[in-house]
Amino acid sequence: MPNELVCAEIGAFLRLPIPAFAVTYAADSRYFFSSLDFNFDKDDLPPIEPDRAWAKLPDLCTGVTLFDILIANSDRHDENLVVDQVMDPKAMRVFDHDQALFGGGQPLKGVERLNQLTNRLGISNGGVTGGNRHCLIDYIATTEHFGKWLTRIDSLPDWFIDDVFARAGNYRLSADERTAGCNFIKTRRNSLRDIIQAHSGEFTAVTEWPSDGRLL
Repeated sequence: MPNELVCAEIGAFLRLPIPAFAVTYAADSRYFFSSLDFNFDKDDLPPIEPDRAWAKLPDLCTGVTLFDILIANSDRHDENLVVDQVMDPKAMRVFDHDQALFGGGQPLKGVERLNQLTNRLGISNGGVTGGNRHCLIDYIATTEHFGKWLTRIDSLPDWFIDDVFARAGNYRLSADERTAGCNFIKTRRNSLRDIIQAHSGEFTAVTEWPSDGRLL
């Protein structure tokens, strides 16, 4: 729950196409992270074709990838993005962040995971990160759209980050975890350019990086 809630709040702030969401409660007081139905045509949701998604939605694909680096989402695969038309996408929805931040199924969890991933890319299936390699990272072929999304991430206010983690504290997130989460996102926000530059080789399709450092 805390992973989903925090990541959805941050993604919505950045104006990524996160489906509308809420915390809902069952009659027995159990709570759930819920989002509006984002299935475009009510058929089974097919996996995206990353090359097609990049070809048609390069700006959005860049935004999703940088967002996932920010939240250390090690589980972005082709079935937790959905597009309106697989072969000719014009719209996308971004969902499922339960493995980000404090982790879920990986060996590293909680504050320990945040500490270990502070300066790592967090999306490349490295030895510490685990998870799977980001489904878009090998298709991003230009840094053209990096500046826009880095500027948006730069603009995340401290008060917003504090408030988001405070709200997540209502759902079994300890005070130490809230503090660690706030510090992680703030530090990552401030150092995202350096993290990307240090791991530029992971963007295997990018052949030219800005020589003047304008974006990085």
